Amino acid sequence: MNDCPVFVPTEFGPLGGVVTVPDGPPRGAVMLLQGADSTRAGPNAVWTRTARAIAATGHVVLRVDYVGIGDSDLIELAMDRNRLALRQAFRWFVDRCEVADIAIVGSCLGAQLAIELASTPEVTRLALLVPPMISPTRELPPDVAGVVHDARQKFEDCVTRLPVWVLVGEHDAGVQALIELAQRLQNRATFEVEIVPELALHTYASPEAQLAAISRVASWSADPTRTHCDEHR
Repeated sequence: MNDCPVFVPTEFGPLGGVVTVPDGPPRGAVMLLQGADSTRAGPNAVWTRTARAIAATGHVVLRVDYVGIGDSDLIELAMDRNRLALRQAFRWFVDRCEVADIAIVGSCLGAQLAIELASTPEVTRLALLVPPMISPTRELPPDVAGVVHDARQKFEDCVTRLPVWVLVGEHDAGVQALIELAQRLQNRATFEVEIVPELALHTYASPEAQLAAISRVASWSADPTRTHCDEHR
C-alpha cells in the first residue's frame, strides 16, 4: 500500500491530508474523521495505523487535518468552516473513487461530523467510535436540552437510513446511554453497538485501546455486508 500526501482544495483553502491506497484495485472507500484537537495521525499515530489496516482490507482511505490544525493551519479555525470544508473534502474524495461502498469512520467529535456527512447520498455505511451521547432519560438545563435533543435526533435519523456500527469501551462515558438508545431503536434501525470489555477507548491513551480500535475497525471495514447485530455485546 502507499500513503499519498495531498492538499484537498476547499473554498477556505487547502486541507492537508493523506490518501492511503491499497495494493490492488480498491473495493471500497473510507473517510476517517478523528477527534477534536487531534491531527490526522492521532495519538501514537493511531489513525495512521487504522488507515493502513483499513487499506489492507482493500479500501482507499482519506484522512485530513481539520481547519486550523496541522497541515490545514492556513485556514482560520472555526467549527462551521470546518464542517463545510470537510463536506467539500468528502466530495473531492468521492469524485475520485470509482467504488460503490463509501463509508465514514468517525471518533468522538469525528463521530458527530460523520453523522452530518452521512446525509450525503453516496454514503453506504457508518462507523462511530466513542460518540458523545447523553441518556434520553437524563434531565438537562433548558439551554442544553435543545442542543442535545437536536444531536440525538440527527443520530436517530442517521441510523434509520444507514447501517451504523458503534464501538465503545466498557469504561467510556456514555455506554449506558448508547445501550438505552440501541434498545429503543432496535425495531426500526440497522444498528450495532460493540462494547470492548475492561477498556476506555476515548483518547486512545493505552496501547491496548489503540490495538482494540484498529483491529475492530479493520474487521468492520472488511465486511460491507455487516449490517445488523441482535445482541449488544
